[in-house]
Amino acid sequence: MKLIVHIVILSLAAIVILGGIVFVVIDMFTRVEYLKSKISWLGKVLEWRSSLTALLVVATFLVIGDGYELFIKEVPEVPAPPVFIVKAPLPPMIQVRALGPLREPKNSLRRRTMQLANEMEKYLLMRATNPEPPPTATPNSNNPHPSEEEKKAMAQWQQYQRETSDYYFAHYRDRMIGIIKEYDAKGVKTGYLESDARQFPPYIVMPGSAAEGVCMDTLCRFREVAYHIDGGDSLIVITP
Repeated sequence: MKLIVHIVILSLAAIVILGGIVFVVIDMFTRVEYLKSKISWLGKVLEWRSSLTALLVVATFLVIGDGYELFIKEVPEVPAPPVFIVKAPLPPMIQVRALGPLREPKNSLRRRTMQLANEMEKYLLMRATNPEPPPTATPNSNNPHPSEEEKKAMAQWQQYQRETSDYYFAHYRDRMIGIIKEYDAKGVKTGYLESDARQFPPYIVMPGSAAEGVCMDTLCRFREVAYHIDGGDSLIVITP
């Protein structure tokens, strides 16, 4: 409500000031007599020139005073803009835990390789060192017509070897071929190892023989491929 009153007062004062300015301009350009002839009441107004001047002064002070009061009391003070303080976030806490040495699984590829090689070696050594094996008897080109007793001895020897092969084919061959294929899939070169494993039992070097320590037999070559992968079954690649 107070704001409306201030606006009305300022409007009336502005009208008075504007009217006074208009009369002054008219008087300056000596158009008073002409306007008096056209507008009858203008002459009476101009006769009150002193009163008009006082009215202009009052209106001017009224505009100044009321405008000041309106600006100070009615118009709210614009609050200062808020101050934002941006703080950098704390760095995240990183906990580093030392990992222990990698424990190789019990069923890793190279563990299964060594386990199977040991099983086959134990069986083949047992068959080769049997306290009562049949005597070695093989065909001889120098004796194209062996006797019945020699034929019987050869038959016993061949039967013994056949039993060894049959046991190998039934218990070890598929496992050995499966492991060799796993090495092939990882990029390990196995050569003729799979072909040999399909056809006959692994050849082993007897302990104490001249060939012991030389990696020429099938079991030694089978063990050797295990050194081309790590405990996580990944291929070991050595670059220069």
